[in-house]
Order: sequence, then C-alpha cells, then structure tokens
Amino acid sequence: MFAFEEWHSALEMRRYIQRFIHHIGGLPDFSALKFTKYNQYESLILPMIKYLESNGVHFQYNTTVTNVIFEITEDKKVAKQIVCIKDGKEETIDLVEDDLVFVTNGSCTENSTLGDDNHAPVLNTTEGGCWRLWRNIAAQDSSFGRPDKFCTN
Repeated sequence: MFAFEEWHSALEMRRYIQRFIHHIGGLPDFSALKFTKYNQYESLILPMIKYLESNGVHFQYNTTVTNVIFEITEDKKVAKQIVCIKDGKEETIDLVEDDLVFVTNGSCTENSTLGDDNHAPVLNTTEGGCWRLWRNIAAQDSSFGRPDKFCTN
C-alpha cells in the first residue's frame, strides 16, 4: 500500500490513490491495515488452494509462463495458447474461448534482494519472468502497454 517510488509516474500515483484513498484516515495508527491471526500463507493461501483444488482446479508447479498467444481482431483479443517452460522443457497449452487467463504483467518487487545488518543487498538487474512475459505479450499489440517504460530504468 502506497509503495510508489520517486521514479514512478503520476499515473502510478493516481492508481495508488484510487485504490487506497479510503484508508488514509487509518494510516497514522495502522487501523487501516488488516492482519491475519496467523501467517498469511496458512491463513489465506493454503485455504484458498484447498478450496480451489476441491472444486477441480489443477495447479501446475515448476512452470514459468513465457508468453500468452492472442488472436487479435478489431472487436476482441482472445488468448489462444500459453507458452511455458515446465521442468526445463518448453510446452504449449492450447486454450478455448471460455478459458480464463490471469496474467501478472510486471512487478515492483521482482528481482528484489535482501540485505542484513552486515551486508548490503546485491543489485539484481536481470530481466525477470514477469517483465519478460509482459514484453512478449506487448509485442503482439500496442494496446497491451509499453513495459520498457517501467522496467528498463
């Protein structure tokens, strides 16, 4: 929440304000922040995974999605194929129009590194998976945005 940095654009700040402005009054005493009773993985993620699995959702681990191939017309964009690397081998997953595809297109925390009291964090400038995925998608149509504006400087 409100994690924008000095290099972010006014558009990024606008997005944060629209998303979190209703919490502004609770920031001084942290009453706007929500915490789980236990750690977030056991309180939020694990129950969600169990619920989804019990309703037929299949999770595929050891997989990196490198591209989503779209069929683009004047009226719509339909994801037709997911290109991924699973266990070191490239695979494709064919999609039908009713499939739902959720994409993370860049991350302000990707390639983050940690330091401690005795060691500075190491600067990691390698292109991460989220940025590479967004670049591959954006290469298909300009309406998918311009990731280089966010991840190259």
